Parts: sequence; C-alpha cells; structure tokens
Amino acid sequence: MVTSCVQNVHSVCLPASAAAATVAATAATVATTIAATATATTIAATVAATAAVAATSAAAATTAAAATAAAAAAAATAAAIAITATTVAATAATVAATIAATTTAATVAATTAATAATTAAAATAALSLCSGGQKSYL
Repeated sequence: MVTSCVQNVHSVCLPASAAAATVAATAATVATTIAATATATTIAATVAATAAVAATSAAAATTAAAATAAAAAAAATAAAIAITATTVAATAATVAATIAATTTAATVAATTAATAATTAAAATAALSLCSGGQKSYL
C-alpha cells in the first residue's frame, strides 16, 4: 500500500521516503563533486603559482650568471690594463737609462777631448820653450 508515490527517471514508482533518500544521496554526491572540483582548482592554482616561482627563480639565476660573466670580463680588462701599465713603466725606465747612458758617454767624450786639448797645449808650450834656445827637460 503506497500512500505517496514519486517516479524517478526510469518511471519507477518509489515510496516518498525512498525518493527523499535518493534526493539526499544525490545532493551528497553533488556536494562531494563540488568539493572535489574546488580542491582540483586549488591544486591547479598552486601548481601554476609554483611554476611561476620556478620561472622567476630561473630568470634570477640567468641574471646572476650574466652579472658574474660581466664581473669576470671587468676583472680581465683590469688585469690587461695593469699589464699595459707595467709595460709602459718598464719602457719609460729603459728610455731613462738610455738617456742617462748617452749623457754619461757625452760627458766622458767631452772630458777626454778637454784633457787632450790641455795635453796638446802643454806639449806645444813645452816645445816652444825648446825652440827658443832654452833647454827644457820633460
């Protein structure tokens, strides 16, 4: 004896209490599905955020590598400049030594010439004394 009858999608007549239980079960399934969908959405958003953080980290690593390469290039340039400065200083020292040696040689030559001139003058004076009838012992 059915006092209340509700037909389901298959046109089966169910007692009202069974229909209510079916509706409640369906509602629970729908709620579970909604909760699972929300969880999946949250997981997808977390994965996307993690991927964004990874991409940012990779970009930062690339920037750091570029900065390191630039610093190495600057250090190499500074070393080359230091080598060039050392070479210039050594060349300047060589030029100064050459100038000093040339000056010394010129001084020696001038001194030798002056000594030779003095000696020649003394010899000429001595000979002139001898030619005038005076005797000189050299």
